[in-house]
Amino acid sequence: MKGAFIGSFRGIDDTELPAESRPIPGDYEAWVRTTLASLRPRDEGIVRFVRPRPTAAFSLQDTLHPHYKSVQNQVLAHGFAPVERSTGGRLAIFDENALVISILAAHPDPREHIIERYQIFANILANTLMLFGIDARIGELPYEYCPGRFSLNASGRLKLAGMAQRISRTSFQIEALICVTRSPPACTALAAAYAGLELQYDPHTYGSLTDVQPTLDYGQIKTTFKDAVTAALSG
Repeated sequence: MKGAFIGSFRGIDDTELPAESRPIPGDYEAWVRTTLASLRPRDEGIVRFVRPRPTAAFSLQDTLHPHYKSVQNQVLAHGFAPVERSTGGRLAIFDENALVISILAAHPDPREHIIERYQIFANILANTLMLFGIDARIGELPYEYCPGRFSLNASGRLKLAGMAQRISRTSFQIEALICVTRSPPACTALAAAYAGLELQYDPHTYGSLTDVQPTLDYGQIKTTFKDAVTAALSG
C-alpha cells in the first residue's frame, strides 16, 4: 500500500453541497491539473469526494475521432457538459447520480506503481461493494462503456464503477467513477455518443448500485465508501 500511496491525506467532501455550488466540470478538470502540477514531496495528499454535475468526459483518444465535434454537440444537447481529460480509456457520461472519488498525491516515481495503485484501489472498492451484499468483481465486461481492466461489476453482468489514472513527473491522480443510481439521461446520451464515435457498446452492461440493491441511498453509499477509502489511506 505505502509504495503506491505515500504520506498522509486530507479529505474534501463536495457531495453535500447544493447542486448549484458543486464543481463545474471544466473547473474541476482545471483543479486536477493545477493540483497535480503544484504538489511537492512531503505535501499532504488529497482525497476528494464529488457529486458531479452532468458531465461528458472525453479521453484524448475520443478527441481524435473525425466525428468528435459533432458528438460534443450531441452530448451538450442531452444536457451534459463536454470536458477533455488527460487519461486513457473512453468517453464516460455521468451526473449527480454518480459518486467520484479522486486521490491526488506527490510521489517520487509515480509511474513505477501504476498497476499496483489500480489493484489496491480496485480491491478497496470491491470490498466496499461487498459490504452492501453485492457480488463485486474486478474486470472488463464485453462492450461496456469506457472499458477497463480494473472496472468493477456486479456478478459479471452490470458495470458499476470504472477507474482512470493520470501521471505527472512527480505526482499522480487516481479516480473512481461509481454509478450510485441509474441515470436515464446518461444512458441515452451514452448510447448516442458511442454510436457517433463508432464504438461498440452494449447498453445492457450499464448498471448502478441501486439496480442491484434498491434499498440503498446516496448518503449511505457515499459514507461507506468515504470511510473505507479514508481508513485504507491512513492504514
